[in-house]
Amino acid sequence: MTDFTRSTYRLGGAAHIGASLHIAVPSMDIFVRFEAWNLTTLKFEPIPNMPVDLMDNDPVSNDLIETQNTDAGGCIHYSETQANLKDKSGEDTPDLFFNARPQGLSVGPTALPASWSTKGWNDANGKPGYFPNTQFVAGGTLGGATAANPLVYRIGLDYHVRYMYTTPGGSLQNTGPKGLKVNIWPPPGPDRPFSRTDKNGEFHGLVFDISAGSEVYFEFDFDIADPTINLPESTVQNTGLTAYNLWMTNADDSDKVSYPNNVLTSIGTQTSPVHLLCSQENRNVAMFFLTMLYEHTCFFFNITGGAWKGIQSMQFFMTAAAGTAYSWPVGTVNIPQSDWGSRSTIMHELSHQVMWQEVGISSAGVVAQIAVGVVSPQSLCLTHYESMLANTTHAVIEGWAEIFEGIFEPSSLSFSPSTGLVDSSGNGSTPLGPPPVNQGEKVEGAFAQGMIGVFQSFVTGGAGSGSVPASVNGDVTSTASWIQDGGVKSRFQSAIWGPLHALSSSTPTTTDFLANLKSSNSSSWTSMKTKLNPYNLALETPTVTAISPNTGPAAGGQSVTITGTNFAAGSATVKFGNNAATSVSVAGDTSITCNTPAGAAGSVDVAVTTNGGTRVVTGGYTYS
Repeated sequence: MTDFTRSTYRLGGAAHIGASLHIAVPSMDIFVRFEAWNLTTLKFEPIPNMPVDLMDNDPVSNDLIETQNTDAGGCIHYSETQANLKDKSGEDTPDLFFNARPQGLSVGPTALPASWSTKGWNDANGKPGYFPNTQFVAGGTLGGATAANPLVYRIGLDYHVRYMYTTPGGSLQNTGPKGLKVNIWPPPGPDRPFSRTDKNGEFHGLVFDISAGSEVYFEFDFDIADPTINLPESTVQNTGLTAYNLWMTNADDSDKVSYPNNVLTSIGTQTSPVHLLCSQENRNVAMFFLTMLYEHTCFFFNITGGAWKGIQSMQFFMTAAAGTAYSWPVGTVNIPQSDWGSRSTIMHELSHQVMWQEVGISSAGVVAQIAVGVVSPQSLCLTHYESMLANTTHAVIEGWAEIFEGIFEPSSLSFSPSTGLVDSSGNGSTPLGPPPVNQGEKVEGAFAQGMIGVFQSFVTGGAGSGSVPASVNGDVTSTASWIQDGGVKSRFQSAIWGPLHALSSSTPTTTDFLANLKSSNSSSWTSMKTKLNPYNLALETPTVTAISPNTGPAAGGQSVTITGTNFAAGSATVKFGNNAATSVSVAGDTSITCNTPAGAAGSVDVAVTTNGGTRVVTGGYTYS
């Protein structure tokens, strides 16, 4: 702390030879310190070598009483005599304040203004920056300040806020995501552009263009962007529900947070920011939408190694035709009130946008795929169910979205191999299979569940069950760290991303997707099929390369090993002639063991049947 000392005056005179008379002139001490918030070090730092004027307020022209420069600790000590105060102000009781002149100085990355008056502001301890009708008190201090506890003035208004929201339909409070568009009011000028929240949903800053005594509040636009994860600027349009798609925090409802006649130079702190809670006027719904978009973008950006560039000019709407969520036009997602809080629905609709963009399907192209109530020829059906028997184009479009719906919210999908299929009207149809061969390729739920199995077993290797739990701020790498694993990224490219990009934009099909998957993963295809085949997907007719032994007694009971391929596609059966083998055991995709049935002497055909079809070896076994 600076050593503050009191001035004394020597009066000349020679009352006695060799002696001097020293008389202390009565004075009043003024101790002040100036500091400002450093946006880099995140603490208040002193402002050294700054001229500070002690002023008397005057209706016509303020009077300068004294100027001193701050020391290394940002401190100044004025020792004012009654005579000097009266002489400079022309008043017995001057109206004192301080005018700092930091022009050319900076604190961290922030350039300080040309001047900053303490008039109207409180210091860090709530003491005023303006002292009207100051009475001179010999030996006293201004505002009770001392050398150890000076008046501490902070240049500028530093603010620290965190955007929160309640879950739609609930009361859980979550932190907003990174990249929300925000600002502090009164209205920002050209030198104060809008800002974006940080990874904690927080907004910190320092401004100099707000006057003491103004009402201070914040503006939040339902707008998000984050170039660090390739999230382009995206918005929520609240039209049809409220008259605007932004929130001024001085709005007169229970979310209101404002500071009328503000005299504080700090609003909140870095470690304890002011919470701005979105709970009214559907603000929480908009915040939930934007958080889901951040989660979705964060997932795809990381798992594709940055190949995902985000949904361009993305817009959410809080309404949907016929009360059903849909993802059209390209770049637009429409969510009805019934699904406002549904993570699974929003992830489903956003994932449609991935296909539209990465396969090159335009808004008109989506329309071209739609034929209401028609299952054949190839068409995208507006009314559909997980278990609907449709066509391979519909199944890949809807199934693709369901893959990621299931990865983000596994409980949202219920399709299983035993599920009975329905038609486009919801009426009972045929079982998934068998037969016919590969019927799963026409069923969205079958394609989705089969590919989720591939994702969980092959892409993630079982990490975290291959699901993405909800985050508190949109950063799903905190809840599913495997997304950033190099091996996961590589396998995602070969099993998901690559097959998607190889699809035709005019008639994408599950058949083509699975063919692309096989060609890109020949060494892993056998294990992948174990996840696909139960859903009647990627079924291939078995082949037989050897039967050993291929002769045996007519009484049967001989153990035989059949080698070949594609045996694991469901339960295999084996026939020797017209008789079924017993104790059939499938040992992986390439080997079957069984016991021969009884037969007549001579050669018989051997037939191996799986869900993928039947392979007959003519005269494959001889009874002796």
